[in-house]
Amino acid sequence: MNAFALKDLFNTYKQKRNQDFFIAGQSYAAVYIPTLAREIVKNNLRSNENERIKLKGVMIGNGLVDTRVLYNSMIPFIYYHGFVDEGNWEQIKGECCNNTDVDECDFSQYGVYTKGSYLPNITSPCGQQVEYLIDIKWIFMCTNSSEYIA
Repeated sequence: MNAFALKDLFNTYKQKRNQDFFIAGQSYAAVYIPTLAREIVKNNLRSNENERIKLKGVMIGNGLVDTRVLYNSMIPFIYYHGFVDEGNWEQIKGECCNNTDVDECDFSQYGVYTKGSYLPNITSPCGQQVEYLIDIKWIFMCTNSSEYIA
């Protein structure tokens, strides 16, 4: 569908067809951008040169590609940005990672996957620790939002 819209756009504004074209997006666009780029390339291969879109590249910022990976990276992110003190962090590592390397820790095994995202399983000690971190995440998001900054 998006590829057809682009084709119509370039048919309407023919002068734009010779300009370099980039596709950019963030978050869930990481799902759509590669598929749109693939369609452009496929269409370019079977089109005349004067009908091709000059796709030069794609940019994906903070792409959401795997909710499990996102869940596992969010927890160290919160710590590394100073929202968890050393005592709580040591407790989290003990409960969730058996004091092993946090980068290898699979926090998602202590979560419940529902409706496209992981939520902490608060029946486990690790899930209770992760729930604490998730609550901190919302504080972090609000303190960095212009809506909450005076």
